[in-house]
Amino acid sequence: MAKPVGNQFGKFNGKLGNKVYRKLYGKESVSERPLIYHKSNSAASFKTHMRTKLNNKLAKAVKSDDILYDLWDKSNSLGANKNSRILKTNGTITTYEGLNLRNSITPIHKFVPDKYHSRIYFFKMKSFALKRNSVFAEFKLNLAALNLPDLPFHCVCIIYLGRKDIYTSDDFTLLRFSEDVCLSRTGDFTKCKITVDKDSLLLIKSYKVRIMYFAAVRYNTIDKFYEWSDTFAKGF
Repeated sequence: MAKPVGNQFGKFNGKLGNKVYRKLYGKESVSERPLIYHKSNSAASFKTHMRTKLNNKLAKAVKSDDILYDLWDKSNSLGANKNSRILKTNGTITTYEGLNLRNSITPIHKFVPDKYHSRIYFFKMKSFALKRNSVFAEFKLNLAALNLPDLPFHCVCIIYLGRKDIYTSDDFTLLRFSEDVCLSRTGDFTKCKITVDKDSLLLIKSYKVRIMYFAAVRYNTIDKFYEWSDTFAKGF
């Protein structure tokens, strides 16, 4: 909305109808906006729109977990801020048809400067599945690389739900679940059970395309930086 500058007989600044009034470096200018905006219906435009929409939805799911989102902030990887880092990491991976097994909910190590490198990776994933009302995961991390083996890890599971025919329906959603677990002291597989509520289970069953993303992360209070695993993904 345009506002008068100075007294009531002064110049305008802002939008007035399809006119835009500006003052820049002491010079005043007026530009005209189109009365009607024609949205492109081309295939290329649709694909770009879907990739952007999917990446934004994934970033929103990551941001809903405070610990996971803070990790992206502290990792100092690609991008000027933590939101753009998530978008850039997944930007070339996501397709217009939906998310896939290559998408990541944690920073990819090759994009993180050496001083921020995590000292842990998934040593091995034994099992990962949704059974009854819970997500079950059995994983092993390299205990020899950890200063604080007793400090619990924050395990996060993000579930992507989509339709098979993206052209007839761009309906998709993401669900997030988390649980804090302590690693096995014997160096065996650590078991993680994340409860899924009934409403989410009904929603999951209604979708054809389903992918689970799992990662473990914690803040190392001795070395003052985050330690995290790569993202493990599985369709189900």
